[in-house]
Amino acid sequence: MWLANVFEVTYAMYDNYDLALEYYKKAAEHKPWEYTPYTSAASCYEPDINIPPLTHLIEFLKQGVGKVHEPKTLYERLVYFYDLSGNDEMSMYYRRKLDESQHPPEPPASTA
Repeated sequence: MWLANVFEVTYAMYDNYDLALEYYKKAAEHKPWEYTPYTSAASCYEPDINIPPLTHLIEFLKQGVGKVHEPKTLYERLVYFYDLSGNDEMSMYYRRKLDESQHPPEPPASTA
């Protein structure tokens, strides 16, 4: 995580953002249940020049959804990124997932 942060804040061009993303991926491999590598990678996105590439970030976040303990934050980022990309269908899908994560279904009533 530390090394990824170093590459992120050096403000060099494309290569450093890609390298930062690679180190965030390594951090996620080390502790897959932690959401911090995913959210930190999402925070380094630069929309004006699309680095790291939005498709790479989206794929990385989608991988994390099944691994982190509470994916709510990742759903929020996915909604945002799909909105940016203009993919309304996937944005709505993750918006529903976000709503479901905030309001878990009630357990079935017992019939005893």
